Amino acid sequence: MAAIFFLKSCGTRPSTRVALLLTIALALVPSLANAVFLVGPIASGTGGAGIAAIDPSESALLNPASLAELQKYYAGAHFGLGTLDNESKVHQYGVLLSDGTPSNIFAGALSYNRKILEDKSGNETKYQDIQLAIGGFPIAHLAFGIAGHRLMSSSQEGEFDQDNLHLGLLYGFTPNFGVGLVGYDVLPVSDSVPVSMQIVPAWGLGTNIVLSQFFHFRFDILRQDRFNDEKKLDYAAGMETLFQNGWIFRLGGHWFGVTGKTNITAGLGFKGPRLSFDYSFQKEVQSDKGIMHLIDLWLPF
Repeated sequence: MAAIFFLKSCGTRPSTRVALLLTIALALVPSLANAVFLVGPIASGTGGAGIAAIDPSESALLNPASLAELQKYYAGAHFGLGTLDNESKVHQYGVLLSDGTPSNIFAGALSYNRKILEDKSGNETKYQDIQLAIGGFPIAHLAFGIAGHRLMSSSQEGEFDQDNLHLGLLYGFTPNFGVGLVGYDVLPVSDSVPVSMQIVPAWGLGTNIVLSQFFHFRFDILRQDRFNDEKKLDYAAGMETLFQNGWIFRLGGHWFGVTGKTNITAGLGFKGPRLSFDYSFQKEVQSDKGIMHLIDLWLPF
């Protein structure tokens, strides 16, 4: 989906209580990695960054608090394919419906996403994720969101279901500068699930900066809380620019601390009067493989 490029105006000077709450929250986050089941073509085009951005098709997946900024109904669908560096093939698709009409107490979104990994021998690992998210403003100017999801996986090792929660905060210091904080899969993880399929809890801190009407910058810092004894960080950064007649160009990079890999990304979007679309391409620098293409279609009501 095409992005909504700026946070709603916070009006007058932030209250001391709100600023202090956000400061404490950020201080409690040690260092921060992305455990999102799916990153759509907008965030993928900007290096995977989007925790503090407002993207109708992806807000519920990256940070449920951003749902509070939506003002309409949105419906969208996405499709993606590519290969991993181990030559496994990837296919994924999904749909998302969100309701951000101002008359609601909370904004909400329901999504279904499916991902299939096929190795060189033809063996498949299948993942399905169903997520219900809500977001609102319990304190003036500070949005809060929560998302419950079920991840269903199946492979030669069996079938496994995992339930968990994402929690998010989003604060707009000015109309041109916002900060987001999110905890992915904050509940305990079951050890009965094979390690290769286990949910990986993570924390993320991101910012969205509008430097001009035509230039917008995103930057996320991420850290996974399992299988990361050295507390290494991921960094995701990207820019997007709106040029004539609703066309949007994106560029970014993602540096993975745990694996040492680097992705470069690019994307193109179009925001039409009704139907809009986004496309992204991402490539792992260290491998001839590791290529992914994503596309979505969406429309507001």
